[in-house]
Amino acid sequence: MTHTSAKPKNIRKNNFILLLNLYRQNTSLSVTKISQIASLSRTTVNKINESLIEKKLIIPLGKGESTEFGGKKPNIYTLNSCYGYVLCFVVAMQKVEVKVYDMQMREVYKSEEKIVYNASFDKIIQRVKKHWDFFFNDPEGKTPLAVVGALPGNVDCAEGRMLHATHFRSWKPKMSLTDIIRERLNTEVPIFVDNWINFNTYAKKHNGQAENTSNFLLINTGYHGVSAGIVINGQIYEGQHFLAGEVGHMVIKYDDDVVCQCGGTGCLESLLNIHRLEQKAAGMQETYPDSMLFKYSDSPSLTTIIKGFQNKDPLGVILIEEIAKWLAIALSNICLLIDPQLIIIEGEYNSAGPEYFSLVQEEYTKVSMLRLANRTKLVMKQSIPEVTQSGGAAFAIDHHLNILGDDL
Repeated sequence: MTHTSAKPKNIRKNNFILLLNLYRQNTSLSVTKISQIASLSRTTVNKINESLIEKKLIIPLGKGESTEFGGKKPNIYTLNSCYGYVLCFVVAMQKVEVKVYDMQMREVYKSEEKIVYNASFDKIIQRVKKHWDFFFNDPEGKTPLAVVGALPGNVDCAEGRMLHATHFRSWKPKMSLTDIIRERLNTEVPIFVDNWINFNTYAKKHNGQAENTSNFLLINTGYHGVSAGIVINGQIYEGQHFLAGEVGHMVIKYDDDVVCQCGGTGCLESLLNIHRLEQKAAGMQETYPDSMLFKYSDSPSLTTIIKGFQNKDPLGVILIEEIAKWLAIALSNICLLIDPQLIIIEGEYNSAGPEYFSLVQEEYTKVSMLRLANRTKLVMKQSIPEVTQSGGAAFAIDHHLNILGDDL
């Protein structure tokens, strides 16, 4: 086996990216501080700094404070946050959210546009163009680094093509998403498109929410359905046909009589469907006439069901226990395939709180292989919509820095 990581060119690139990431994580740094953190000689740090200054990636801030022992004041450097910007947009059912991030991952612009159900991709990008022009076509001459599109459905991220979007049937299979974006925005910068959950997963990897694990699963359940992002050996795993993570269509209850949007039956997404849960609750009023779920309405919402569960209402408990059971079975099956160190659970059901999470853990332990259940950590986190865009920006900036490192 050939170990290429020890080649001088790779060492230079690794050190180059290491220093850049330190600047991204810190407000300002001195050569001495970088040398201590990165275990690199001052000579090496100075050489890399010269390259970073030449490329306008960092800028000198002047002299810092002397140490407690006195001596010369150190030169201080900081990341040039205005070096370039990444525009990220997320397409949801009836809106498109646009945000712009600088090099330090700070949100410097945001806006939102309403769209009609099943809007054409071209019309959506026309909405995005308005914000692209507003931000980049100004006297300051801001430099775009990339465009990121976080989308619903299956996306061939390698070719930038749509494969399937359940709620946007006008997006034809094999349609070139990147061509439409490039033509409408009239730009030559890199364009990245993928399912929104993969950018969300990249954010977890980038911001530490994945607890520095190199193999983990993010699963999000809610009104949108069920989506999952998979990281194996530190890399987002898309699968041969870009279907990895479509765990919502894993068959969990083969004899189920409700047809999923995919056309099958017994899918996890169908079993966890919030509207189905609400309909099921409404249909059980005769059996549970005194349930607090029907105190204000004959058609209880998810919020009401969760409130009932938290207040130990028998019907609320039964309904949420079933949700926890189906999710736990799915997680157990997934773990046998990818054997992750960590599973992050997000989505609307998490609003049921610690009691719900305990149920999922309990059911997961029941149905899982014992040694797997004991070693795979489950955590519950609240969904933060902004994470998807920030994950897209982090991905684009990391890609840009890798390209710069290759050119050393």
